[in-house]
Amino acid sequence: MPRVLIVGKTKKWDEACVGGLVLDESLKSVRLLTASGEDQPADTPFEVGCIWEITFEEIQADNRTSPHSEDVRVIEATPSSPRIDQRKLVDFIRDRFCQSVYSPAELFDGLVKPTDNYKWFVASKTGLPSYSTGFWRLDNALRLFWVSQNRERKPRYIYLDDDGNNPTFDVPYVGFEEPPLVVIPRGAIVRFSLAQPFKNDKQHRCYLQLSGWFL
Repeated sequence: MPRVLIVGKTKKWDEACVGGLVLDESLKSVRLLTASGEDQPADTPFEVGCIWEITFEEIQADNRTSPHSEDVRVIEATPSSPRIDQRKLVDFIRDRFCQSVYSPAELFDGLVKPTDNYKWFVASKTGLPSYSTGFWRLDNALRLFWVSQNRERKPRYIYLDDDGNNPTFDVPYVGFEEPPLVVIPRGAIVRFSLAQPFKNDKQHRCYLQLSGWFL
């Protein structure tokens, strides 16, 4: 049974989007759906930093939509180990996956594009990457701010310029936990993902979102 390290757990409406890495030679990135192909429930026991032994089925290629190519159905799952040490987790991700970028425009193979108000996305007409999650190390900091949306406060982070003042993009934070950092420091490892497109969006844009970070 493959061992899977959980590296992401984010909100998706009232459910959870759970990402993992298969701990074999492939180090394949997977998004863990239920056996019926749905998102995980909000109270899923999958937690970032824990390792599970998981039997899963690949989603057939005809049923996958780029860039969301990581989906698998979980058939059976057994916890393998408690949460691993944060330092070991950071070192593991940094040594195997992390890319340093100076500008948000470099994310996802340079295929992300901005709207007029600095929100970034990928779309089929401008090119889609073959994956929807990844790890990067930013050369500038991210600063927390809050917006009001549907009578709720939603956390977002802005990417600062070299002077630490002017934002060059802002991105929603979709993690389950309240954001503990007002500023994610320069050099931190961050995990970005691409959201599913809104149903009424004729351009089928997949917007950039911040899934988490590792210090």
